[in-house]
Amino acid sequence: MTDIQLTALGITVQRENHAYLDLGFVPDVTEFTKQVYKMWMGSEEGIEKELEKYRHEKPGARVMSLTLDNNTIWIAFYQYSASNITNLYRLGHEQAHVLHAIGQIYLLQEKLEQKGLDIELSGYEHFEKCSHDEKELVADIGAFYVLGKYGVDVLKLPSEQNSQLISANLAWYQNALRNSRITA
Repeated sequence: MTDIQLTALGITVQRENHAYLDLGFVPDVTEFTKQVYKMWMGSEEGIEKELEKYRHEKPGARVMSLTLDNNTIWIAFYQYSASNITNLYRLGHEQAHVLHAIGQIYLLQEKLEQKGLDIELSGYEHFEKCSHDEKELVADIGAFYVLGKYGVDVLKLPSEQNSQLISANLAWYQNALRNSRITA
């Protein structure tokens, strides 16, 4: 068993055949992705095809999964931002992806319930069956949870400064916050 410590989320989970490595801030996420892939796989062959899917975006963070001998390591890294809110968002987002991918998303739901938030994640339990947008929704929920945990008033975040998907997810989370405050 390996302890997977997702410190921003405040969650530690033990898993067999899984490990987590947070490499922190890197100068360029795309170039670092190539370096990590080459280090683990011996060459960059195959990574260009994967990166091609994201050529239209400049990633601010990434979590990679590499499987060798039936063991999967999750490697996260982030582009530094002058904004602490952006850095916290990226950290929470990528850690939520890992939690989701290892089948432990219910632990995030428990954290949300402890804060009085009625956000149902059980429909997204199976990472591999989720669409891209569903995976991003779950990761954004984790990111918004982390922001709140570290004192950011998520209700005051302007959704129009984000991508369309993040804006929609933020509006949804803000609505859940408003509803929890009414009933709390």
